Amino acid sequence: MDQNQITTSESSQLVKVKDEVFFGLFDIEPDDILPAPVKLIQGSSDLTKYVSADGYRALPGQFYFYSKKLLLDKFNCYFITIFKQPDRFSKNNDMSYVAVGVMDDLDLVFQMDFKKAAIPSIKHVISLSFFNQMPIYGIKVNVCSDQRKGQKGSYYIPKITFVKVESDLDKLEKLSSLSKKYASAILYFKKELVEGRKFQSLEDLELVEDKEKENIEKVDIDEIDKELSFKKKDEDKESNSEQDDIPF
Repeated sequence: MDQNQITTSESSQLVKVKDEVFFGLFDIEPDDILPAPVKLIQGSSDLTKYVSADGYRALPGQFYFYSKKLLLDKFNCYFITIFKQPDRFSKNNDMSYVAVGVMDDLDLVFQMDFKKAAIPSIKHVISLSFFNQMPIYGIKVNVCSDQRKGQKGSYYIPKITFVKVESDLDKLEKLSSLSKKYASAILYFKKELVEGRKFQSLEDLELVEDKEKENIEKVDIDEIDKELSFKKKDEDKESNSEQDDIPF
């Protein structure tokens, strides 16, 4: 028998292993399961840290993709999952938006954070979804940077513009699969974080998962976000002047 061929028995065992996807993970937060982030370069950024794979140093207003060491002025993408969480750098318990996106060719998945003045940009994507009566992943957008001026000088925020409603059924199926993958994992871990649960055995985890599947439609994301915000209120704030000044 071909060593690469999987028998029916082995296939069922693999399914059982995949069912244990959350087993052995403790104190996990949404950030821990997201893809590599994108950094919108600021004038205050240390440009020596952001060099592309082909040796070009970043310029303010460009986007730096950590996973590929890629620099872009603008790009087309789909945002497949968007959620809120406490802004770890905020002193006022503010919330921020985190979006998981995928490039137009569906090859590169990334994470973008939106906070303060950048929040309306990602809310625009949410509005486009409802206006067009299309899931968030079916809205193709263009992302570029927009320079603003504030009390501490100029800065850049992401500017998002509508491209089209996706109509390619094969592409929509792949986008849907990606969206469900990240959305389900994020929802699970946000709930686990609020409850402070720790699973000592596979039986404990299975009981919780069965209960959550029954009540999944009753989940109030806003209440979860509120609880997360209070939970993080007394955590130590990281000292980072750039993050404190820039609104995302």
